[in-house]
Amino acid sequence: MILNLTANKKITFLLFICIILHGSFAISQESTMPQQNSDELKSKGIDSLKNSDWNESIDFLTNAISLNQNDPDLFFYRGIALINIDEHLEAIKDFESALNVDQNYLIAYFGRATANVHLRDYVDAIDDYTKFLNNVAKPEHFEFLEKAFLNRAICFERTGRTEQAIKDYEVAIELNPDKQSYRDRLSDIKNERKKSFFNKLIYAVVFFILGFMGTLVFQVAATEGLLGEKRDQKISPLLAGLITVFVCLLMLVLMLTLGFSYIPNVIISLVLGAFLSGILMLVASKKYGSANFRIKDELSNLLKRFGK
Repeated sequence: MILNLTANKKITFLLFICIILHGSFAISQESTMPQQNSDELKSKGIDSLKNSDWNESIDFLTNAISLNQNDPDLFFYRGIALINIDEHLEAIKDFESALNVDQNYLIAYFGRATANVHLRDYVDAIDDYTKFLNNVAKPEHFEFLEKAFLNRAICFERTGRTEQAIKDYEVAIELNPDKQSYRDRLSDIKNERKKSFFNKLIYAVVFFILGFMGTLVFQVAATEGLLGEKRDQKISPLLAGLITVFVCLLMLVLMLTLGFSYIPNVIISLVLGAFLSGILMLVASKKYGSANFRIKDELSNLLKRFGK
């Protein structure tokens, strides 16, 4: 009887061990299955992407992401598929998710820049292409260099930064010397730059002359009393010149504060023309002897007239 009990206990103990081993095997198998499945789905998604089956690729990659959210490749490839169906905002979210997983996943900058190009957000696109180009080091990313320089050149061109565009086109040509379309576009840009320069020069000269002549006529009219109600309301050429120079200097200081790059060239030309006109009026004035006293009196009279 004792032997039977001992045998039963041994059998029960062995069954218990088997159950534990089976359970631990099942748990370990469950923990590895999602990773295996996500890899399979990732492979299928990439294959669909290569075959231009965008929607199928998105489905595979979305299922893979639901199983594994720590693989930046899944977000990147789905972002590429989304770009191809014009879902650019969603694509940007995927590229940002890839960067959240791995900040050094540089190719995501390239993808986000490309999406921004489609959205015509050229400034953000330039920033992302620059981040990619400044940090790219992996050989597998070298194939994107040519495209990155080319796309950034287009963005520079669209934002009016011609010099930077020319530099990027030249680099793209170095990377792919046989690409004739790059050379043609570079040649077109250089020709457009020459035409633009001459057009700007002509406009600048024309508006400079207008500013000079217009201000000169105004000053002469003021010295002759033609601007007031009475003919005796005249100012001296010296005062007219001083007022003109002072106003122009104020405008130039304001432009300098704002930044000349934000001021149209024609406005700058007008002010410079007016400034030269004021200088000419000062030089042409022959009454320097009692000028200080006369100017003081004239300014006083002028302020009284404005005060009425």
